[in-house]
Amino acid sequence: MRKSVSALFDRFGGAEKNPYQFLVHGRAAQKQEDRAVQLSEEERFIVREQQRTVFDGDEAMQRLFDRDFEEYCRAMDNPDVMLEKLDERMQQSAHKREQGAPPAVSEDMMALEPGLYEDDELSIEIADMPDDDSDFTAEDDPFPFEDDPLYKKAYDWSIELHQLGHRLYDIERHRDSDLFRVTINVFMVSAKIAYASGIGEEMRLGAEADEELDEIEAEISLRGYGLCVTFLARVRESLVRLIQKGFEPVAQWQESLRVAEEIALEVHKRMFELKKKLRK
Repeated sequence: MRKSVSALFDRFGGAEKNPYQFLVHGRAAQKQEDRAVQLSEEERFIVREQQRTVFDGDEAMQRLFDRDFEEYCRAMDNPDVMLEKLDERMQQSAHKREQGAPPAVSEDMMALEPGLYEDDELSIEIADMPDDDSDFTAEDDPFPFEDDPLYKKAYDWSIELHQLGHRLYDIERHRDSDLFRVTINVFMVSAKIAYASGIGEEMRLGAEADEELDEIEAEISLRGYGLCVTFLARVRESLVRLIQKGFEPVAQWQESLRVAEEIALEVHKRMFELKKKLRK
């Protein structure tokens, strides 16, 4: 099981593909040899803005840090603290499993459908899962979201925009808050689409169609797309300001804004379809 998790992290390991790069390092560290950049107060505010959004949308992290945002921020600034916190929680979970306690279900999931998780038949014993991951290969077992055309479009868009932002901000040292804001938020768009579009396949694990499970999937996907809209709005706002300021390359910002508008329309369409599904 741990090998599978490690393989998943390896898929996001490259800085170029890591949507959480800024949350951890506060900079577009695409090349580790680049010298560190001291962030301005305005840039620190932008990083804080992103961290707040991620924390508010991540119930697991809220529980991990007892809903203490300041402690979460300190851990994000110090990866060793975060790793210690995660190791501590994993040890607690392992101890509970050894004692025969059922896996914990988040308060948000319980709130979606009271009583749904009280049935013993729905408990998944992690201890029963195979430990041998010798057959697991990330390349041969793509994640569900990787076949989603919207994810592919958003990912390609974010790659191009992030590379441009990295060059201008980290290498050429252009200090502009909107440039910084675009660069640190752009990968979060594709990351949240991946979360929202892949949740159904990840939750089902081969289960048959179930109306209650469909409703839970829709609620969780809506949360993911809602966060995507938040990050996308920040990118669009700053792209507009870069264009208005005449910050070169204006033509590329205009093209990126055009694609961002298309992504926004598709995300809103999916959210509307999910809301219709929940109203049935």
